[in-house]
Amino acid sequence: MADTTNDIWNDNDGEEDEAPRKGGRLRRFGIFFLVLAAVLGVVLVAAYRDGTGFDALRRLFSYGSGEESTAEAQYDYDASDSNRFAVLGDSLVVLSDTKLQVLTRGGEEIWSTSVRMSAPALETGGGRAVAYDVGGTELYVVDEGGEILTLTAPEDAPYFSARLNEDGWLAVTTELPGYKGGVTAYNSQGTEVFSLTASDRFVIDARVTDDDNTLAVVTLGQENSVFVSNMVLYSLETAGNVDPAADYDVTDGLVAAVGEQDGQLVTVSDTCLTYASPAGEVRATYSYAGSYLREYDLHGDGFTAFFRVNRTAQICARPAVVEDDVLHGEHVGLNPGLFRRHARRFDLADGPRALAEGLHLIPDAVRHEQSLAAETAEGLVVLNSCCHAGVDHILDGIRARFPGRPIRAVLGGFHLMGKGGTATLGPTPEEVRALARRLRDELDVREICTGHCTGAPAYALLAEELGDRLRPLTTGAVFEYPD
Repeated sequence: MADTTNDIWNDNDGEEDEAPRKGGRLRRFGIFFLVLAAVLGVVLVAAYRDGTGFDALRRLFSYGSGEESTAEAQYDYDASDSNRFAVLGDSLVVLSDTKLQVLTRGGEEIWSTSVRMSAPALETGGGRAVAYDVGGTELYVVDEGGEILTLTAPEDAPYFSARLNEDGWLAVTTELPGYKGGVTAYNSQGTEVFSLTASDRFVIDARVTDDDNTLAVVTLGQENSVFVSNMVLYSLETAGNVDPAADYDVTDGLVAAVGEQDGQLVTVSDTCLTYASPAGEVRATYSYAGSYLREYDLHGDGFTAFFRVNRTAQICARPAVVEDDVLHGEHVGLNPGLFRRHARRFDLADGPRALAEGLHLIPDAVRHEQSLAAETAEGLVVLNSCCHAGVDHILDGIRARFPGRPIRAVLGGFHLMGKGGTATLGPTPEEVRALARRLRDELDVREICTGHCTGAPAYALLAEELGDRLRPLTTGAVFEYPD
């Protein structure tokens, strides 16, 4: 007996003649493709509305294409969803729920150990990685060569979070019976330097500042039946002192992470981004204006954010940035994988040239760096990155190229910080003051905007000489000059 079920996939209703059956197949295929087109249309609209949509689709099709990898090296590892990865110099750290490995760029194992983790986590800092089990008792610190430190927590005091600063100092938060949490800080040698138990507020996270002087602890409590996050700062300069040096509230939000940028503490909450000094003075708060926080990264190099926001603009760079000693050295810090993914977005032509009318690209004496000079009605505005060649030498070269044109402003980092980061000073105070006087008197720069690798101590010295000519260069700042 013929099947006479009447549905979208069987619309011949028991008819046996050939012609109607052919027509039914055509109709079924037509309906199928209409539905498929409608689904794709919805996906594409969502992708267009959400800036990450096309990237996600591209990754999906790329991963499913079966094309041969073009990466420099291929790694064999357990493909579990719980795996975590970190790049340390020329080494790759791979953490699964059963194994922690340090691999070479060629995929050879440098060091490994067996682990038993239900919620593996991996954080990096100071050329090291800390691997630990959230809610578990295992913790390891490794570098490119392998193990540096191993810690084991009691069963009733499991690890909650672990963070490394730029010097390799470690802050670990734990659950503690009878308390609302605890924090322990270790120096770069793995020696315990601070320990705290909390009774009044829950301890959520902690981090040692990059100058190794302060422990920043994220706590959570209730005020008027509402959960409120608070940052509590402890000095590490006095042994045995557990009294808070300062504290401040993170308004209207629950803190998800704490980091440091340019000598300032940065907290990411579900509603805002907050910047504060190591002394606990809130410098700026940026609200998400009602938008939901989807992703965050306090370790970005800026390129990733740029490529997410702007999908067309070119990046102009010296050809040397793709050379191995620059990519993997300390000069630029350009992520090789990011460069390979966006290679078409990079303009690597060398030599001075005009990008547009009144806009000039000028390589300097340092082979990986260049300056952008814009002609304005009041003179040249010069933009640079870190001025590794020296900001005064760069401006000398630009004046020689544009004789008779005054320099209205210079914007960029001046690379005056010390090896300890932006809270330290590289040159002597007198050298910094001499640079300021040259910028002011000899070069007659009317406006100096600097930050980043200049560092806080150098900025303070520059301010003594430059006065109101000096302005801070910060994320989100807008500078306008007449055409």
